[in-house]
Amino acid sequence: MSVWQIEPKTSVGPLSLDSSVEQVELVLGNSCDRFKRGDNPNEILAYDNQGLHVETAGDGRTLAVTVFAPCRIALKGVELLSREVSSVEQELRDAGLMFERVDAGLWNADLLVMLVEHEGRVDGVEVRRVPY
Repeated sequence: MSVWQIEPKTSVGPLSLDSSVEQVELVLGNSCDRFKRGDNPNEILAYDNQGLHVETAGDGRTLAVTVFAPCRIALKGVELLSREVSSVEQELRDAGLMFERVDAGLWNADLLVMLVEHEGRVDGVEVRRVPY
């Protein structure tokens, strides 16, 4: 499996962060589960076998992509998933990127990238087009 690169606020691998649902389906296929979180009106397209969730707005455009293993993803050449958070944080700092520690893990508000931490490892990566 190739490593997808993050282009903050723009794309995650072949997925544009402004894609329509139809464009997402062209890249990932149309075999996904769909759900909403609580009162949030945004729909999530869950491609769990591929390790991807795509959040779409009411107009059907992509707002965010969340990536999990088995997918492989990198930012500025630093592979992110399934690695120790402290090592990833240091490598990102060495690449000139500063992340803030938050409850869920590491967050960069300028890039709109969240590294979700679970038991000291990067368990997921969320890349947003617009802030929360």
